[in-house]
Amino acid sequence: MSLIMPLLAAALAVAFLAYAFSRMKTAQAAMMLRVLLGLVGVGAGVVLTVRGLAVAGIPVLAAGLGLLGASLRPGQGRAQGQGQDGASHEQTRRPSRRSTMTRREAAQILGVAENASADEIRQAHRELMKKLHPDAGGSGPLAAQVQEARDVLLGR
Repeated sequence: MSLIMPLLAAALAVAFLAYAFSRMKTAQAAMMLRVLLGLVGVGAGVVLTVRGLAVAGIPVLAAGLGLLGASLRPGQGRAQGQGQDGASHEQTRRPSRRSTMTRREAAQILGVAENASADEIRQAHRELMKKLHPDAGGSGPLAAQVQEARDVLLGR
């Protein structure tokens, strides 16, 4: 009973920190979370092992070391705003571009007439996305092409 309350408090603290860090959008916050969870895992693994629960302590310790190793691996600790090769995101980011797809190509992809109504376009898009969406076992590039065709025909 004396061990349950501190472990519960620690678990709640870790859950709160995990939630707080997950709300952040930066890679640095994700790395900080991996380091923090790794340290907590190592600490919990050591405590469990020392208290005679090696069956539970060793896997927790290993998981903590794995998180620390993942966060300290070369390429993971890059400076903020840099890509894998050290280039800034502005250099590695694909430039935004206007579609090179013609209305005729877009209509052929969706299987509608070039002068189809917005409702017909949306319906054709919906039907194709049910089949081609990556979550439904389809292809990401094909789904992107269908999205682009819809945007071209709807003038987005």
